[in-house]
Amino acid sequence: MKKKKVMGILLLALCMVLGLCACQKKEETKEEPKTEETDVDYGVLKVGMDGAHAPYCAVNEESGELEGFEVDVMNEVSERTGLKMELEVASWDGIFGMLDSGQLTTIACSVEPNDERREKYDFTDNYIEIRKAFAVAKGKGGEIATMSDLDGLKVGCRAGGNSVEHLETIMKDEGINFEIVPYDGGGMEYDLSLGRLDAVYSAEISLQTIISEGEFEIEMSSIDPINPSYCAYPFAKDGENTDALIELFNGALEEMKEDGTLVKLSEKWFNIDATCK
Repeated sequence: MKKKKVMGILLLALCMVLGLCACQKKEETKEEPKTEETDVDYGVLKVGMDGAHAPYCAVNEESGELEGFEVDVMNEVSERTGLKMELEVASWDGIFGMLDSGQLTTIACSVEPNDERREKYDFTDNYIEIRKAFAVAKGKGGEIATMSDLDGLKVGCRAGGNSVEHLETIMKDEGINFEIVPYDGGGMEYDLSLGRLDAVYSAEISLQTIISEGEFEIEMSSIDPINPSYCAYPFAKDGENTDALIELFNGALEEMKEDGTLVKLSEKWFNIDATCK
């Protein structure tokens, strides 16, 4: 009888030990679940912006910080994708060279994907439309009302973009000749107000914003806005993460179009809906 009692106690103890081991194993398994790696670390994306291209992107004179439509869009893309971004002020004249050398991941500054650029870069989907226009000194809007009125004048434009090419095409098509004065960064509107230039050719939205601020004595020409074009974000062709980054950017931009965020940002900075339809 005593022998049976001892055996029973031993069996009970053994069951308790086995149960404890099983619970401990289950607990350890719960604490260290096996997970698959799904997120990719793209590091910090360097995003180049011209510091003198309001309202797209410009350095605020008081705060010293970049602000504008492109800044807000990049912040939204970062929030929606989880991508880490660092915005860098760069001279427009050298900004594509920085992209070529790997100093920048992309450029957020109303970049138009023309044929020449498409040979070197892969682009996201288009997100806004830009029309070009002419501004003149205050009181001369009616005097420069047609392309032929530009003949023999000095016309300023931004260097490093499509503007010089556009103006050369205008001269060829219209059979006129004027002096093209490229500017790297700001200064065009100031020179226009002083009479050093006769006209300035730039994005219609930018010119209207500058005129509304009232800093310079300039106004829009009577020449109708021309050369509508679309903007997209460029990435180095055949870059290690180019395809994945473009897919992430496109997904975020599509979301922003669908939920109205892109239109709100456009109206905030441009006072119009300049998004691509």
